[in-house]
Amino acid sequence: MVDDKFGSPTFTADFATHMMAVVDSGRYGLYHLANHGTASRWEIATEIVKGLGKIGEIDVVPISSAEFPLPAPRPRSEMIQNLKLQQLGLDEMPHWKDALRDYLDKNKDKE
Repeated sequence: MVDDKFGSPTFTADFATHMMAVVDSGRYGLYHLANHGTASRWEIATEIVKGLGKIGEIDVVPISSAEFPLPAPRPRSEMIQNLKLQQLGLDEMPHWKDALRDYLDKNKDKE
């Protein structure tokens, strides 16, 4: 899994819930809305394996994005902050690791 590209993982359920809070606030404008924390794709995959209790069964090998040439260049960082929401006191998004744990816990019976 690529370990040299970084982003702000966001659980769609968190996004939808918190977007409604922004809409209901009556505050209009352009906002970023992402779960807190940042991670490489390798870190995300490693957390998924850990959350599934598959450490030792599944190896997530870190590799460079150079091993996946794409027709257009991609930035190293796709990280965002909820800065405007923080300034307005409306940033209630959980950390992405907590969101991932919640998702895996809710869906573990569906494996």
